[in-house]
Amino acid sequence: MNTAALDQAIEKGVIMLLVFTPLAFGTVFQWSALLMQITAFCLLLILLLKNTSINCTMSLMPARSAFAIAAVVFAGVAGLFLLQMLPLPEKLLGLISPSSLAVYKKFGNYAAGTLHTISINPYATRQELFNLLAYAAVFYVIVKHYRTKEQIHSLIKTVLRIAGFLVIFAIIQKLTWNGRIFWFYPVDEGLRSGAGIWGPYINRNHFAGYMEMVIPLGLALLIYSSPDIKTLPGVPLSVRMARLRASGNLAPFILLFLGILVMSTCLLMTLSRGGIAAFGISSLFFAWITNKRRSVKKKTLLLLVIIGTVILVAVLPAVWDQVEQRFEGLQADSNIGRLPVWKESLGIIKDYPLLGSGFGTFENTYMRYQRPASSLLLYTHAHNDYLELMTDAGIAGFFLTISLVLIFFISIYRAWRTRHNKFSICFGAGGLTSFVAIGIHSIADFNMHIPANALLLSVIAGITYASVFNLPAGNESSAPVLNKRRRLPVLVAVAIVCLLLYLPMRDLIADYYFRKVPDILHDKSNKYLVAKPISAETLPDYIDAIGSLNTAIRLSPDRSIFFHSMADLYTRLGTWSRSMKAMKTDTPPGMPASEEAFAIAISNLRQAIALEPTNPDYHLALGLLYGDVLGDQAGSETELNRALDAFPANPGLRYAVAKYYLRTGMKGNALEQARLLADIDKSYILPDTTQNRLMIAQRTDSYLEVLYNSYLFAALDIAWLAAKDPDVVKGTAPDTPDAKRVVQAYIEWRGIEE
Repeated sequence: MNTAALDQAIEKGVIMLLVFTPLAFGTVFQWSALLMQITAFCLLLILLLKNTSINCTMSLMPARSAFAIAAVVFAGVAGLFLLQMLPLPEKLLGLISPSSLAVYKKFGNYAAGTLHTISINPYATRQELFNLLAYAAVFYVIVKHYRTKEQIHSLIKTVLRIAGFLVIFAIIQKLTWNGRIFWFYPVDEGLRSGAGIWGPYINRNHFAGYMEMVIPLGLALLIYSSPDIKTLPGVPLSVRMARLRASGNLAPFILLFLGILVMSTCLLMTLSRGGIAAFGISSLFFAWITNKRRSVKKKTLLLLVIIGTVILVAVLPAVWDQVEQRFEGLQADSNIGRLPVWKESLGIIKDYPLLGSGFGTFENTYMRYQRPASSLLLYTHAHNDYLELMTDAGIAGFFLTISLVLIFFISIYRAWRTRHNKFSICFGAGGLTSFVAIGIHSIADFNMHIPANALLLSVIAGITYASVFNLPAGNESSAPVLNKRRRLPVLVAVAIVCLLLYLPMRDLIADYYFRKVPDILHDKSNKYLVAKPISAETLPDYIDAIGSLNTAIRLSPDRSIFFHSMADLYTRLGTWSRSMKAMKTDTPPGMPASEEAFAIAISNLRQAIALEPTNPDYHLALGLLYGDVLGDQAGSETELNRALDAFPANPGLRYAVAKYYLRTGMKGNALEQARLLADIDKSYILPDTTQNRLMIAQRTDSYLEVLYNSYLFAALDIAWLAAKDPDVVKGTAPDTPDAKRVVQAYIEWRGIEE
């Protein structure tokens, strides 16, 4: 086997991952995460095949006991993932995770004697496990493959070049912003406001997280490559500079210096408070840690002073007003931002103290604990990686993961202090600083749940390890020492990696068939993303879409959204078939009868709920089917109540339930839901600013539009339609000045005589 070709494949694969993951919107979508996993496992497989072909393993330094312990702790973390996904009997589950058992009993049509997992969404936990294994695979590949100074140096420069490209792209995109990333992918209104800069990321905080990890590597390279202009005493400075220019080192040094300045400026322009704070504190850490090494102390201090001065004089004044406004907004954000989420997440930790609710399940769990102040927002993460680690993995997972990080960091730092290789000193300091930066930012965000950033951290961890442990004491390069090893362990590892490759490849194919469905049903004559109306002509397309979904389900039977989508298709077909029957019109061949279609829809919804029991959308859809199709009011109310219990503070969900009760003549229930809806809605309350006070006083059209679009306004409409009584309408709203203005606007809009 050609080992040179394998080496080249490894290095190109690492570069491909570093390029792909940030450009794929940070790898936050399912398809991109699966591609990342597949590529990472392929790189590991190539490395193992290479070791098999030469019947050896390469090692420069003896095994460290601390890293052996770290490997055991990592195995413990992976084992916790597996434990969370393992179906357990009721008694055992009730003993180690009683809250998980309570969830299945309350939401999942629980049957005694069935096995259930600790994780309330095993598929999400599996995806988190495979992400973790992908990061570990990339780290291992870098540690084992990049063993010379030239290799590590080349990889570091590659990381910096990619970051430089992202910065240039981010600036161009900002200057030509049209509300779409890459000028074609739409993003939400929060980014369309034009504040900050985010590059290919959907969230500016995560772009800042990427930059804050790369900049320390740039500083390390700047110090390492800084030219030495010392000559004999008495030589004029002009002669020294002339010799420096002649050496050819000046131009690359200046280019790197400017690149670090531009990256630092771009980080400030993100207006990410956590990113800016992490950048500032990690810069101080870099100055402190390099100050401990005499060989780089003077150069580091001089370069940091120059860079800091340029930023303070030329960069910070240009963005200061916006940065100041961001930090002044901390008090306003405390009402609807991170602080309420952190406080409410403590309830999850209290209920799932030991093993958590399952890695990757924060979104599934948090909805039950969310309060009305932030009810219009759906939080998929806790905006604090440490807190989310506690909610998802409990005390056990938190202890294992933090122990793993501390063992790695402290071991690297201790070894770094003993190294006298300038290369190791510079890039060891840079890598440790990157860890500090992202560790600080993780207090206020969830960068470690963004695969592109987590992968970059894995690469930097590998670079740091290789820089500290893989190089000899001097500045020279050396060839690796080959230690003989039997092939059997490597062949076993190859078999395990092949098995790991199978699952993400299967999921990727399933995701492809799932994503085909909207394309099959898209009405090309309509510019909006709407489905084709059902007719004899379009029925084959619906049958084709069902076939595509069936393929996806066969490939990945544990993904709940596939079953929910199938239920939606059969619900549409059943509704159309019932309408055709009511009009006494024959249905085309291949069209299922309405009873059959609705039965299939209900069966798929039940399966979706079994896989993801706390998803309120699934319970809502099933409740509506029970009521509208089967006429089962008891079953309908059970599922609608489960939907509301799964996300009690969500006004949209409560509005849908209230409308259903109003439509079915259950006016008392409709009024009750309208009152609850009025209590939880806060969308009509504007922040207390001079501009908003003027809008309220003048009752401008824009202010009235805010009132008309609020859920309180919708609740008043339900109350009126249910009771036709002005007093009932007034009694539905909270007794506050803001709510009274909505009541006044509604009465005027309806023309109700008081």
